[in-house]
Amino acid sequence: MLKALKKEYLILLVIIVALSAYLMLRPSDQTRYQLPQIDAIDTDALTKIEIAGPDETLVIEKVKKSWLIMPQKYELASETSREMLAALKDFKTTALASEARAYERYDLNDDRKITVKAFASDQLKRHFEVGKQAPSFKHAFVKLADDHRVYHSGQNIRRTFEKELDDLRDKSILNIAATDVTEISVTAKNATINFKRQLSQPKTHDKKDAKKDAKKEATPEPAKVTWINPGGPNGDPAKIDKLLTTLADLKCAQFIYDRKKADFSEPAYTLTIKSPKPHTLNLFSEGVKKDNDIPATSSEQNDAFYLQTWKANEIKEAINSILGIKPKEEAKESK
Repeated sequence: MLKALKKEYLILLVIIVALSAYLMLRPSDQTRYQLPQIDAIDTDALTKIEIAGPDETLVIEKVKKSWLIMPQKYELASETSREMLAALKDFKTTALASEARAYERYDLNDDRKITVKAFASDQLKRHFEVGKQAPSFKHAFVKLADDHRVYHSGQNIRRTFEKELDDLRDKSILNIAATDVTEISVTAKNATINFKRQLSQPKTHDKKDAKKDAKKEATPEPAKVTWINPGGPNGDPAKIDKLLTTLADLKCAQFIYDRKKADFSEPAYTLTIKSPKPHTLNLFSEGVKKDNDIPATSSEQNDAFYLQTWKANEIKEAINSILGIKPKEEAKESK
């Protein structure tokens, strides 16, 4: 009886040890499958990127060192190009999401998916489809071109490639360094003033008690900027500096596609700046767009565009201040 009991305990112990070893050594649910091997690519060698969505296909080509949106040859925003190239270079899958071919659940059906292709000359280097973002918001659901399964991507690339034409474009309107500006012309309410930048000749003076210490060097006074108005009083440097600060690295809200640049005439405000080549910015009347953004044109862009209302107001207020136009006068004339 005792021997039989010991034998049963021994058998039970062997079963427990074997079962424990199985549970410890068997593959977990997350490692029963093998993730696809994603080949590395040299993004510097890429020459074309195609982004095909449900409604349109956007083609971006590398011309010399610039990425252009075809066929219009719009310049791609530098930040966008960096994000896309990084996403293509670092593309990987991190987990298997589904093998069931239920693509609608992941927005990988034809009505929702985004197909991305990247080429180096005629060679296809990347080809994948992007669905909706995962619940974690850190990943997106993706499908490889030659694989029916759905995976998690290494990052949320939906946000990178879910772009419309206007989202891709470089929205830089003016990029002017105040120290490079030599002339300014401002026009508003039929009044125009021209200013020319003039630097005073720096003078030198001895430091205090410099005579007592021959080793101390004379220090130059900082050069002063004067804005000369040939037809009247000189410009206020503080007001002109404020205007130039407002114009530095100016970007638009969006471009206008249903009207040509030539369709806009009689601007309410005009700025011409020589720095050293001339730059021109025109602001037109409000109310063309629902949210009252201001239509404008620039010598730096072939298309008309909208400036955000708050930014346009900053520029107008700076011009009015230089011209001596009071807010009440502006409001009265704008009615």
